[in-house]
Amino acid sequence: MWFALCLMGIALSIALFYNLINRDYESYTDGLTKLEPFVPEEGYQPISYPPLAFDPNATPEPTVQPPPAPTPIPLDKYALLNKRMMIPDSYDVVHSGVTECRASEPDDNRALVLRGWGYLDELDAKNSSVYLVVSTKFGDNHRFYLTKPESGSSGIIHDANTGRNLDQADFSVIVRIEDTYQDGDYRLGLVVINKDGKSQTKGYTRLDTRYNFGIKDGKIISFER
Repeated sequence: MWFALCLMGIALSIALFYNLINRDYESYTDGLTKLEPFVPEEGYQPISYPPLAFDPNATPEPTVQPPPAPTPIPLDKYALLNKRMMIPDSYDVVHSGVTECRASEPDDNRALVLRGWGYLDELDAKNSSVYLVVSTKFGDNHRFYLTKPESGSSGIIHDANTGRNLDQADFSVIVRIEDTYQDGDYRLGLVVINKDGKSQTKGYTRLDTRYNFGIKDGKIISFER
């Protein structure tokens, strides 16, 4: 019985809804008024939207990444000090040059970085060893550091009439400025030793004075530029 009453309620609801949507409302007017959609007196006004916060057609600016922080030089990169080397009494002509000479800022200016080339006149550069010489201002004390060969690193085309395999004359060297360096002025030079069989030829040259530098409290403080 409850089921039948529910069905009757649903049927009455449907009939009432149908009657409402199909009713002729004009019968409620005076017969002269025509039902029309409502339009405001000032008309419909366009809706203004706030401007977009961004231009969808604009090219986005790239995110600039900060450069990586410089790192100190590893200890195994420093040149070895040769305590038995001496300036040769007589020596042949050395061709040489410097492409980089600076103090290492990440190492608190306690390291000297130098790149360049050096070779003996008319000899084969592949048979040569190059030593950087760090001397006191008046040349009364010298330190010798074995450089690392870096073939072609200088970018210099050497005169082929002055030797052989000259691309192998290029080198780099990193010198650790230790506490054993006293405050004062220092100059740089090169010793080149060429070994061909049992014969040995040596050469020495001083580098340009603009590479002279000063040391104070174990730090490089200036270069003569």
